[in-house]
Amino acid sequence: MILFDTNIINDLDSNRELRTNVVDFVKRHRGVFCISLLSIAEILDGQRDDLVMARLKRLDEIWELVGSSGFHVFIGSRELIPIEARSQGDKHFLHKLPQEYLDEIRKLFKGEIRKADFTTPVAEMMRREREDKVEFYRVDREFRKRITSNEDIDHAEIEDAVLNFRGLTNYLEDYKVPAAVFAEIYPSLTEWRLRQIQKKHRGYRLIKVLMSMLVFRNLCNAISESNTNPALAEVKRISRGQWYDIAIAATAAYADYFVTNDRGLVAFCEFLRKRNVLRFKTLLASDIRN
Repeated sequence: MILFDTNIINDLDSNRELRTNVVDFVKRHRGVFCISLLSIAEILDGQRDDLVMARLKRLDEIWELVGSSGFHVFIGSRELIPIEARSQGDKHFLHKLPQEYLDEIRKLFKGEIRKADFTTPVAEMMRREREDKVEFYRVDREFRKRITSNEDIDHAEIEDAVLNFRGLTNYLEDYKVPAAVFAEIYPSLTEWRLRQIQKKHRGYRLIKVLMSMLVFRNLCNAISESNTNPALAEVKRISRGQWYDIAIAATAAYADYFVTNDRGLVAFCEFLRKRNVLRFKTLLASDIRN
């Protein structure tokens, strides 16, 4: 499966070569074109209705080219995390939208349902995802303030945690975002639940990836730009990213590839993949040319 970021979808309308490369890449890998519900919500939030409709039309064209079995919409993190949490990481579940919801989205892509009239359960899901985006930014500012104003932080320990980061297995709550704050956005992720997930070797794929990415991001934010430790040079070059961008990327926990035009996000994801925190490979649009 190949997950495409929102910025790739936004460029499809103006870049015919990109459209060809995307379809060829999917077919060449006998893969499935995937998009997150988070990305569709972002597209619908566009200010210009003509651009929104053009982007939806391009998605419909790709759907037509790859076929129904080759096009999937992944459930957003808000909807998927409670499913994973309830399953206790032991059961297989669908991370893709049910067929009846896909049928509604296809009508939206085709222009048979207007953006303003899109009031199905899927539309309600996306409304909540858009609300989360606002909440992401609010909590983001709070986290940065907490990190930079905490005089009790042991910076040497933070450096060690960054350089030896292996995901939630070395979760140091005192130096990362407290589990209780995650629950502000994801109520099902209680501190107790996160600690249980840490102990599990299997399952909880999205939760582990998303929480690991957010933890690592906040660790990086705690490192001063004036830090001269040469071992941290690569880390300092990595973009910390925004919560919402990371939430979309984390959806690729159920994919083989994540394709984006965000070079900083590529560096971020690949840094973690090389440390076995992520399984999926992250590519730029230029990497999928024939």
